Amino acid sequence: MLREYPFFPLPLEKKHLVFQDILDTENNHLAELQNLIYKFLNPLKDTDILSEMEYSYLVNNLEEVCNSSRVLLRMLEDVKSFPSDAQRIGGEFIRVSVYMKNIHLNYSSGHPKAAAVIEKHKDALGKFMEEHGANPPGILTLTTGLSKPFRRLEKYPALLLELLRHTPENHIDRGDTQRAASLYRDIANTCAAIRKQKEMEFEIMAGNIKGWEGDPIHTLGNIVHLGSVVFLTDDHQRSSRFLVAFPETLVILSAKLGSFTYEGKLPLSSVMVRKMDSSEGHPYAFEINGNLIQRFTVICSSADSLNQWLNVFPSHSVRNSTPGSRHATLPRSSPSHSSQMRTSISPINSMQTLPTPQSHSSRSSSPEDKPNNRIAAAARQVTKKVWPNWNLRPHPPMRASLTSQNEVKLRRSNSYKKDKDHDSEGDLPVRQMLESMNCYDRSRNTMPSATASAPPRLNFEEDKIFIDGLDDDGTELKERTLVDTVYMLKDQILELKEEVSSLNKTLSEEIKARKRLESLVRAHLPIQENHILPSLDG
Repeated sequence: MLREYPFFPLPLEKKHLVFQDILDTENNHLAELQNLIYKFLNPLKDTDILSEMEYSYLVNNLEEVCNSSRVLLRMLEDVKSFPSDAQRIGGEFIRVSVYMKNIHLNYSSGHPKAAAVIEKHKDALGKFMEEHGANPPGILTLTTGLSKPFRRLEKYPALLLELLRHTPENHIDRGDTQRAASLYRDIANTCAAIRKQKEMEFEIMAGNIKGWEGDPIHTLGNIVHLGSVVFLTDDHQRSSRFLVAFPETLVILSAKLGSFTYEGKLPLSSVMVRKMDSSEGHPYAFEINGNLIQRFTVICSSADSLNQWLNVFPSHSVRNSTPGSRHATLPRSSPSHSSQMRTSISPINSMQTLPTPQSHSSRSSSPEDKPNNRIAAAARQVTKKVWPNWNLRPHPPMRASLTSQNEVKLRRSNSYKKDKDHDSEGDLPVRQMLESMNCYDRSRNTMPSATASAPPRLNFEEDKIFIDGLDDDGTELKERTLVDTVYMLKDQILELKEEVSSLNKTLSEEIKARKRLESLVRAHLPIQENHILPSLDG
């Protein structure tokens, strides 16, 4: 007697079984959608349960979804006629992917409105479905039928991965099948994200926002973009926020316990937006600032989200900048100060700005009085031998260029160490005589306005001011430096902000408690009066 062994199909036969399963399930999916349209939705159009607009919201582009499934089936049936080693099933899925994506994205965008129509006419629609042969509850048949395209789209990646498992390594379709599985997974995720976003848009436009102020939100126009971000204020406080961008307004909401709470709104035309650099600690962030608002940082989840938000704002209000650009508005020292400082410590600069050796003694003259042509003339005369008293001192050669004013110059301070002067004691008498003559000429030719033109400079570490008051320990304060005073005022401002925030929170809690007490009293007061009046009549 021959022993029977179990039959194990070959890899190509397993692939054929999976392929046949894809065809069968796609046929069933198309049949269910067509049954929903022809048996229920088309007769519903002739009733007065829904208006014409509500019916269009309910049906959406379900006919196009059926056509996309029909096109996919026809393409797969054509592939089935080829031999197993030449069937490119994954390639056909890739060919039809763009068409499938567009159709299902449109269906996902309109599905929240269909759900709202079903919720509004739930009883009438349920009764209609049961009258036309649906099992009770009839509304369940309608909702599950309208959600079938989403469930089928989510099954494509799993079916393609199963097909990939049974495709040989050297098969012509293996690479396309792998790419198709990844592609349809992305399509399903994108449709789910669009569906969730449209649901939030519909909820916001319906006015389901706690604490909303002003005109109804639908008067702001259509929603341009919305999304969840993280706010970061100057005092490093983080909070999750939900931004909703309209054509001219940015609405700020907070999501708490499944509902939205109004936090504020900003006109897009009056805010300035700065894209932050990744070196500032947040790779996907931008900064919002304005005349009447506190500056805050908005942190996005990805680079795509950041670019979408930057495109929302007007182009003239968005600027790209590096971290140092925030400090570009700091006041710079005046040219006269910088020139006077350079001429007082650098003999090279004095040689550049004075054309003749006789004028070297007046180094403290104002640089505004020296025109540019004299500077150019001095640069041309640099080859002349000039021997002021400073050149008698030993020092390395000066290699600074006279052709550019922005290059770094080698400078020697007047406070040069005196011990270096003793290196050449033989020249000491000559050097002292020349220095005395130079000092005499400098004191005679120096203008009094040159030293008076420089404004007084404050030493923030040493200059002090007097402050009246008591310290934390009760001692009287006599004086403080400017730096200590600034830090003290900053701490006091932060304390005041915290106290105001605490008072506002306490006030809001008291108002809510008073309203609850008032409603409780109003609810029980009529009952007590009804009990008291009969007793008085008796």
